[in-house]
Amino acid sequence: MGESAKGALLRRLAILLAIYFGVISLLFFLFIFPDLLSKEKTSRFDFHLKKITILGAQGWDEKPLEELLKPYLGRNIFLVNTYYLEDFIKRKVPWVKRISLEKDYPDHILVRIVPYKPCAILANSGDFRKKLNPEKTFLLVNCEGKVIGRWKESLGIFPILINIDKNLSDLLLFLKEAREEGIYDLISDIELEGEEGDTVLLTIKGGVKFKFSRYDSPRLVAKKIKSVLYVASKKGEKISFVDLTGENARVRLKE
Repeated sequence: MGESAKGALLRRLAILLAIYFGVISLLFFLFIFPDLLSKEKTSRFDFHLKKITILGAQGWDEKPLEELLKPYLGRNIFLVNTYYLEDFIKRKVPWVKRISLEKDYPDHILVRIVPYKPCAILANSGDFRKKLNPEKTFLLVNCEGKVIGRWKESLGIFPILINIDKNLSDLLLFLKEAREEGIYDLISDIELEGEEGDTVLLTIKGGVKFKFSRYDSPRLVAKKIKSVLYVASKKGEKISFVDLTGENARVRLKE
């Protein structure tokens, strides 16, 4: 073997040894070095996860989130797969719309949550028109019909859909239009009447009732309700009931 061939072989061996010891050093730094520091009670470079902070979940039940994240406490922060955790939490916690996990080295993770926006409360009895009982189980849905969790008083009050076993999508579409027209926050509850649930009875805060057909255009109905309330306010009239099932609104005033 010539001198040049021997030199090339030695250079290759040197490169392989450098790579080998580089990998060994990296593994030592990631797995063994933090443990050694931990045993010496040195926290300055301790990369074991000690704290998880959840942001953006105000009003929602954070317990399911905390239970999913708890097993990761004490683990090496470099080994926590944030992309997997983000996907896992979105699948397990229905009210989470968007989530991002940010590593704040050496031992802290920030969890930023964007929850779904509730649209309505599903209730099974008209008795709760008077008062929602937080001890009962009421489900929250967004305007797309996705059940996003249980209602809690800390989340606020939303329109209550009473005994709605079917045609939920029609009513949620109406609530979306009501938001656009600025009357959403006035709505107290909605229920369906008739064997097929063809007639909608809507109560706004203050007890005024509106009756309309489920087949009417949600946008048109929302505009009519807004118009009736505006005219009544201008005239100083107190309304008790409005029938919108005909071509023209039939208004009954309070006696």
